[in-house]
Amino acid sequence: MKRTVLQLALVVALVYAGITVLKSNGKEGAVPVEEGPETTEERARTRRFWEVYRQATDLRIAGRMEMARAAYEEALLLNPKHEDALYYQGAMARALGDFNAAAQAWERLLALNPAAARAHAQLGDLHLCYPGEAVFSPEVAGSHYQQAYDLNKEETGSLLGLGRTGLVAGDFSAARAAFTAVIGSNEGSVAAYFFLGYLDWKDGNLPSAQTRLEAAFQRTRPEAPTQAVQGEGDTRAGARPLTSEDAGCALFRSHLDLLYQGEQQGIAAFYPALDAALRSLPR
Repeated sequence: MKRTVLQLALVVALVYAGITVLKSNGKEGAVPVEEGPETTEERARTRRFWEVYRQATDLRIAGRMEMARAAYEEALLLNPKHEDALYYQGAMARALGDFNAAAQAWERLLALNPAAARAHAQLGDLHLCYPGEAVFSPEVAGSHYQQAYDLNKEETGSLLGLGRTGLVAGDFSAARAAFTAVIGSNEGSVAAYFFLGYLDWKDGNLPSAQTRLEAAFQRTRPEAPTQAVQGEGDTRAGARPLTSEDAGCALFRSHLDLLYQGEQQGIAAFYPALDAALRSLPR
């Protein structure tokens, strides 16, 4: 009997000892592992990145493009794979007229994330909207717009880009199809109505061209639904600012500016000038 009691006591002691050992190896009893120099350095680098990135964002919002560009470049030295930093680095380069650097930034973004529709859309604008620059290539622009649309069919900006590319390339059938699709998704698109009016004018359908132009004009009024670009396209005569889609392409902006700023006019005030501008482009 005594022997049995001793055996049981020994078993209990061993079990208790095992539980104690397990607890000492668990979270509560674990000895904290000190961070090494590399971990500390990485954390400091991350903190510095976010400091510089926020500075760059503040500078960009304030319109200080050169300083913002430099800050984004510094941020990318700390984190070369940050997609927003690459995107805005390209935007600052384009705003400063450094189109090659803008293309490089957005192409780096696509190398990191091939599904970045916004980079394709920006490259489309870059290769279409600056005919006096070496980056001008309607074919390349059309490819990027198509990829942007395939990646994000909810946004009509890439469709509008495809329509504009059709105008520049002289593919009026494709242009008409794209602008019509824009209106199907965004009935308030000033640019789509304006360019469809131009295509009607080219076809000799003057009544339809005038109707389209009037529809575009009405959508420039303050009561029309809009997503305005803050600080851009301020107008007189009570017109609202240009929307982001209307202001997106320097090649066409002057013609749309006239529409936003002027009183309602006939097709002769708009489409012959637009036609001359398109015919003067390199093919």
